Amino acid sequence: MHQIRRPHWTERFQKSPYFLGAFLFHLIIGCFFALYIVFPAPKVRELDPITIILPPVDSISTPMSSESLTDADRRETGVEVALSAPISIPNPSVGIEKSMITVESLKPNEWVVVKGEVPVRSIQAIAKETQKSGLEMIKLGKEKNHQDRMKFIEKWYSDSTQNSSQRVASFTVYVGQVAGLNSRGLLRDENGIEGGPLANLVTTAQYWGRQTMKPKLSSEFMNLADESLMDKAPPFLFLSGSQDFTLTEKEVLNLQEYLRVGGAIWADNGLAGKGSRFDIAFRREMKRVVGVAEFEILPIEHSLFQGPKALLQIVTIPEGMNYRNDPIEVVKVDGEIGIIYTPNNYTDMMRMVFQSPIKFKDNEPVIMNSQEAMLRQKPSTPMGMWLGRESYFRNFEPESCEQVFRVGVNLMFHLLCRWQDRLG
Repeated sequence: MHQIRRPHWTERFQKSPYFLGAFLFHLIIGCFFALYIVFPAPKVRELDPITIILPPVDSISTPMSSESLTDADRRETGVEVALSAPISIPNPSVGIEKSMITVESLKPNEWVVVKGEVPVRSIQAIAKETQKSGLEMIKLGKEKNHQDRMKFIEKWYSDSTQNSSQRVASFTVYVGQVAGLNSRGLLRDENGIEGGPLANLVTTAQYWGRQTMKPKLSSEFMNLADESLMDKAPPFLFLSGSQDFTLTEKEVLNLQEYLRVGGAIWADNGLAGKGSRFDIAFRREMKRVVGVAEFEILPIEHSLFQGPKALLQIVTIPEGMNYRNDPIEVVKVDGEIGIIYTPNNYTDMMRMVFQSPIKFKDNEPVIMNSQEAMLRQKPSTPMGMWLGRESYFRNFEPESCEQVFRVGVNLMFHLLCRWQDRLG
């Protein structure tokens, strides 16, 4: 029986020209797209050499070792740079021990980037050189602050007189002018400030100053952005109010320089209590002025209240308006009070006017506080506050206001004398 032979696949391929053409066409297209890179493969990244970032020698103001810094240095500079213990970096091709610089906190500045293999000795040499330079810059900075403070504080005594035993400081007290702040309780006329809480305090200090200070109140506000602040050189600026406020950049820079050379800020919250508009705004804006420095409670044992350096002896912090009794807080600048914050609305308490003259007896101030004298003399105690002292203005009593005046006079005296021991 005859068997039918199956044609080979190549023969069938040759007898099918359309199939052959389609096959060759798809083969060419496939090869073309096979060579096209749709998703490029990621490049293999070689590891960079060890990168160590060091602060520049001529711009860092602290030593590399935080242990060699004193507490005063840390407070003044706010910078700490530490050199950690040597660590071993596994690298078979190098096999060398290296160190790493750890920056804990640093003020914004330029950086020096050192790339490559840096042995331990090189890092230690850089650290030693930076430490030496940092200590020298700290010393120069302290000397400059000392000289600037001497010149600034001398202006407080430029119009002073000399009595039989000591020098009497004659200086001007200024109320700071801040946009949006109402400077609570001030009495004004066409010539400016003519009375109010601070005027009453200045009058009291003239009597209670025991021939150590003769303050006077300026009728003009002090613009915090004005460069004349450094020329007028007041021992402190007084701020009070009950509103929110924001300092301009110029005001912030001016206050920073003012505090550096020895000035101070006394702020009183006219809307007593933490979380009030003024309280939030003042803490926020002072952060912009002093940076990392924190408010701290001023204890009753401080020399502002008690001891041989206190003008009057104060045993308890007086309550403010409506019996508010939050602690007095301060921010220190170079170890001394730079900002003092009385949060209990002492401003309204100092609107009570006592009968003049206010005298001393047995080394203690004597106040003539008859109701008729307080309400009839000029300037006088506000009648509305006196009549509302049992409702809206609770604690507005002569005895309570007297204690507030004692703190105010001591505060003024302390801010005037706080640099004397250190400046000579």
